[in-house]
Amino acid sequence: MEGEVEEPSYFRRLEQLDIIDERRVRLIVLPPQHGESSPRAAVERMEQFVTDARPRPFDPCWLVVDVDRHKTLHEALTDARGRSWQVAVSHPCFEVWLQLHHTDEPQGETSGDAKRAWRALRESLRNELRDQPVTTESVRRATVRSEARDNGHDVPLVCASHVHRLVKDLIRSTEQPLTKS
Repeated sequence: MEGEVEEPSYFRRLEQLDIIDERRVRLIVLPPQHGESSPRAAVERMEQFVTDARPRPFDPCWLVVDVDRHKTLHEALTDARGRSWQVAVSHPCFEVWLQLHHTDEPQGETSGDAKRAWRALRESLRNELRDQPVTTESVRRATVRSEARDNGHDVPLVCASHVHRLVKDLIRSTEQPLTKS
């Protein structure tokens, strides 16, 4: 994934909420190192991980990136698809996905705008949220809202996110019955 803070924190929260059952799903987050947060850098980190860890062929790999103003986005998406990886793109950034947990209409034409809108929304809901902006119910709402905005392409419309695709995949993986070894 591209982000160093919000994205890893978000997926850790899903584990805390048992939305991701750690007994069934091993989520490995590869956040950027040293500010290398472009989609191309995210693909390179994933390539290195796949080379080093050699995941099983049926283990899904997801590339989580933002539109921002990256010149390497389409190249990275093409590379990911060529390797049969799934993609979850947010436009303009991941904070749009976070906004969808609490509103039908996320704000922000640019990453800076979307991040400011997320901070303002979080602050306005502070007493209600008790510093837990992500709950099981808010994930459900975000998924429904995000699916409704999904244009079916790799890159979402302005102020939309396809992170719901990954979250739904994680939930499906968690709900799979355990098989005998």
